Amino acid sequence: MLWPIPWIDGKAVGPMHPMDDVEEPALVRRQLGRQLRRLRLDARKTHADAETAGMGHRSTLWRIEAGRAKVRPSTVRALCWLYDVDTATTDALYSMACRAEQPGWWEEYRSDLPTWFTLYVELEAEARALSSYHPSVVHGLLQTPDYARALFASDLPQPSPDDIERQVEIRMARQRRCLDRTEPLQLSVVLGEAALRCPVGGAEVLRAQLAHLTGLAALDHVTVRVLPFSAGAHPALKGAFNVLDLASTDDPDVAYVEALDGARYLEKAADLARFRALFTAVSERAVSLEDVL
Repeated sequence: MLWPIPWIDGKAVGPMHPMDDVEEPALVRRQLGRQLRRLRLDARKTHADAETAGMGHRSTLWRIEAGRAKVRPSTVRALCWLYDVDTATTDALYSMACRAEQPGWWEEYRSDLPTWFTLYVELEAEARALSSYHPSVVHGLLQTPDYARALFASDLPQPSPDDIERQVEIRMARQRRCLDRTEPLQLSVVLGEAALRCPVGGAEVLRAQLAHLTGLAALDHVTVRVLPFSAGAHPALKGAFNVLDLASTDDPDVAYVEALDGARYLEKAADLARFRALFTAVSERAVSLEDVL
């Protein structure tokens, strides 16, 4: 099966133990890529210069700087030589490249995830906080296994029972990795009232899901509010989105917007400000979970 390609800031970027506190490879790659780009610009070199020097095709170099392609530690040393970088900086970047080669918790599930979604899974696992608006279904990190199972069973084309169970396993692993770690993800979710009314999996499954939501909302690091039907028109009617605040100050925060045919990862300040404003708008119109149930 061919998965859609992801987009970052409008550009196409191409096709464990779940509770360990580890630095995810995606974050290291992104940090490494930004530093390599800064060093290249400081050296007044272009991608074409690096390609001419035998460092790889310019499109590959762009992907490395965007954090979307793995880079061998030996290539990092070669690029540092080309950019006339000092030994201490070279050694530090070489070490980062070695860390980026380590597998993330989700590696065993790679073949079961769309290419465009693997980056989100990595970022989510490393995020300090996540603000999310989901108008029609319960957020994946808040779902019960039966609710998730019913959602996956409704996919087209119809997945096999084994594929459904594999996807449920992945979703539960994501939950543990984000909510059960030493410093749990600070999760703030606004759900549309439709997410609480649609009987996904039937009445019993929905009842259990709502009870699960109530229990999670009582946790210090989880906030769940509901945008009622009575709120009427609001600025986020176009659909769901997530804003990820990354734990590392060296890594830019990300707004994530998913569609049927892929996803967009937005890092520009203006885009982040827009999505933060949208989340504030729906949060101000939302009511407590108890007010709706």
